[in-house]
Amino acid sequence: MKRSASDADRPPAQRPLQIPAIPVFNLPAIQPPPPPPAPLPPTMATVQRPPIAAWPQPHPAFFTFSANQAYPPGTRGLPATPVPASHNMRLVNGPPSGNSSSTARPGSSGRYTRNQVAEQTQLTVKLATPADLSELADTLRQQTKVSKIIIATRDPQELKATFDAIRTSLSVLDIEVDFQGPMPERSVLNSVFSCLHERQAPIKSFQWISTRSNSKPHQIDQFVFEALLRSQLLEKIHFLVPRGDHAVSVNINNPGHLTLCVAKHQSLRSLSLKGIEGSAFIDAILQGIAHSAVIEDMHFNQTNLASNTTALQVSVSNNKQLRSISIKDCRLESGSMSQMLKCMQGHPALESLDFRTAKIPTEELLLIGEPIAELLVTNSQIKTLHCQCALSPTNITSLTVGLTANTHLTSLRMDAMQDTTSYPAQITQTDTSKNLENMFKANKGLREIVIGLTASQNGTDKQLLKAIAKMPSIESLTIENILKIQLVSDVLPDIAHIKHLKLKMRAIGSTNRDAFTQTMHQIADNLSHHKNLLNFSLILDPRGDQYDMLMGWFGDLNRAILKIHDVTTHNRLRMKNLQAAIGMSVMQDLQRDEPRALPTLPVEMNQMLFDAAMDNLSFEDAQRVYEAISPFTHPPANQ
Repeated sequence: MKRSASDADRPPAQRPLQIPAIPVFNLPAIQPPPPPPAPLPPTMATVQRPPIAAWPQPHPAFFTFSANQAYPPGTRGLPATPVPASHNMRLVNGPPSGNSSSTARPGSSGRYTRNQVAEQTQLTVKLATPADLSELADTLRQQTKVSKIIIATRDPQELKATFDAIRTSLSVLDIEVDFQGPMPERSVLNSVFSCLHERQAPIKSFQWISTRSNSKPHQIDQFVFEALLRSQLLEKIHFLVPRGDHAVSVNINNPGHLTLCVAKHQSLRSLSLKGIEGSAFIDAILQGIAHSAVIEDMHFNQTNLASNTTALQVSVSNNKQLRSISIKDCRLESGSMSQMLKCMQGHPALESLDFRTAKIPTEELLLIGEPIAELLVTNSQIKTLHCQCALSPTNITSLTVGLTANTHLTSLRMDAMQDTTSYPAQITQTDTSKNLENMFKANKGLREIVIGLTASQNGTDKQLLKAIAKMPSIESLTIENILKIQLVSDVLPDIAHIKHLKLKMRAIGSTNRDAFTQTMHQIADNLSHHKNLLNFSLILDPRGDQYDMLMGWFGDLNRAILKIHDVTTHNRLRMKNLQAAIGMSVMQDLQRDEPRALPTLPVEMNQMLFDAAMDNLSFEDAQRVYEAISPFTHPPANQ
């Protein structure tokens, strides 16, 4: 870099760098980062689970420790109470603003005037007065951006009035009902849906979610579903009713008419029912699916399908448009799942199958590996398989063949169960152990595995984890039902390629908590060498650990989570090395006329310098470096 003539006789001024490890550019003035927060005591506020971008939300009863969130990270370690997610619709509790009050009806809150919702795509209707709903109806008769309406209520009459307000909407809507009261009686529910039956409502998708369990038996008339199906714009129905102590059944007086409504519907593509039973109703729905030319998704949950075996098989065999089939927590007749798997062989559209939590007789699970393997061999379309399987020698041999042959399967979730009838005391001494270790070895396509361990004492879990660790294609690994955390620590050196790791423990117990915390520190130390890990989550079972957690008897478990947090954050930054290198080159170019500034370096060299910095800087300094560079990166790369 050339110096001016006036500076020729003077020694260059010493300019201290804020981060001496990277003498590549002059960082702008940055306030020093605040000191890291002290570890939070494990109170009820601190054990609530935060949102984790890479993982589905676990059951709210579980305690979740997250070692990372979306960058830039928030408070590390034990998560604080999460900030509620923002909603597009701003609920106005006080007097309406001047802009909306000018067009608001007398007696209304002004929440639903056209000015108020002009730029909104989602509205939440809650505690709405008749004037509010009249105002909403007037707004929806005009052109707006609103495409989804969430109705939160516990009053059937308020729900009916809201249905009546939205059924004349100019735009086609996604409707979600969050019903917070007890399930209405049949006659009341019929009255609620009558306004939809009288006229085709502009509904694209309909979701009913009851948040209150049933304290007594309830029934729904088929009229409710026929009222929804009357809209030929409808593409998706999702009816979720929690069982509680009693199931909700559907009263059928004309099954043939209901079957015809489903079969002849012109746009219905997805049908999902949870907590609703009734043999005649399920049969009518399944027969309608079997003859439908458009339905692609068939999902049942918490449903007794034991008496609907024939209709279930016919629907799978006849409907060649089915892409996704799910029967979670459904009771099945012995042999019906194996027969249904045979019906899916060569299915031209099936991509996703989930029977992981289905209630299947144990004797069938001992031999179910063969039909699963035949499905994997013959069906090249399937990409996601959620299943359960006993680790019997026959099943292991069959699954090895199926997983070797299938190259399209990308996601496998399997609840492994121990075969107590065949296994000796130590599986590691048998030929079965070798077969188990090689079960996943030849598969080249799997990217995600969720494995539920057997929690056995005979070595099955260790061999299963060793088998998974041998798969170089795996990016996401979830291990559930962990009895001994040491098993995970033992296989960490073999899974350095894993990007997303989630551990879900069984009850630890007071006698093992110190050893558990110590092992978690070993895991944290081992993970410090993994440069690919981007996400880590630890979930503890509250049934045995809740009291210990609240009393702070897990010692410095939080410190181990903080260590892993630093690892994942460094790795996330390291993945942005190309964007950072571009930003560094831009900064160097902007500072090229400053004294002692380095010339603009090639992007490749800056990329190497950034990688070296990430390996040698502390968490706080690494974060400051990237925050200084990020404004100069290209916008698409910085998002």
